[in-house]
Amino acid sequence: MPRTTDDLVFAQRHVSHGESMVKAQQSIIDSGLLSNDDQRTAEAWLAVFKAGLEKHIAERDKIVEELATRFP
Repeated sequence: MPRTTDDLVFAQRHVSHGESMVKAQQSIIDSGLLSNDDQRTAEAWLAVFKAGLEKHIAERDKIVEELATRFP
């Protein structure tokens, strides 16, 4: 099924949300207020959030490419 600009808006929302999650998690890590165990856990979650963000960016970029070929 062909992608639409609505799909692009939806994908960009996911990217923006993912960026917010990464930024918030990084802020928690950078605070210096965590115990060693909590720091490791926070860093593991950061890795999860970054991986999810990468997937959202890749999906958004695919939609952009598809739309660009259909509407040059």
